[in-house]
Amino acid sequence: MSITELHLVRHGHNAEGTDLPDGNHDGELTERGREQSALLGARLAASGTRYAEIRHSTLPRAAQTAQVLAECLPGVPIVGDDLLRECLPSRPDPGVLGPAHREFFEAWERDLPAALIDGPRQAARAVEAFSAVGDADRHVLLVTHGNLIRWFAAAALGSPSHAWLSMQDDHAALTVLRYRGDRGPVLVRYNDAGHLPV
Repeated sequence: MSITELHLVRHGHNAEGTDLPDGNHDGELTERGREQSALLGARLAASGTRYAEIRHSTLPRAAQTAQVLAECLPGVPIVGDDLLRECLPSRPDPGVLGPAHREFFEAWERDLPAALIDGPRQAARAVEAFSAVGDADRHVLLVTHGNLIRWFAAAALGSPSHAWLSMQDDHAALTVLRYRGDRGPVLVRYNDAGHLPV
């Protein structure tokens, strides 16, 4: 049985940038973020994994991270994808939230644009699109954002819809998920930042 293995990477450290209409910002990588991305790229190149492609969020910090990784993985196609943009992947029931998260989501619904509120649909579409298993083994490198990575991991574990709020993702860290058509997904590695200095 063939597998799809997703190697999810959070973008490197970034500057804050200007707010965009969808509630995101256009912050670019800092020098530290470029160094983090290069260290991750060296690790991925040394692993010998043959990636079918590098897909990345179209936000600058993720696109720039993907470009650094592509330089370390010559010949791997690189493609921007709006499904990988930062989003809020669920609106948990207020009863399961602490006061700070309750306040955050109330402000989100009151103040943020409708495009960001579409996050649950975007997150579900991203998991469906990228976890599909074909006729041959496939390894894909996805450069995205913390909320979406946490959503992928929580979904793979069958966790409740608010679990992603209790997880941590470091810049340029690696999460690996394996999907097989005949069994559930496997969380192989989560938030692995062993290639980065303390």
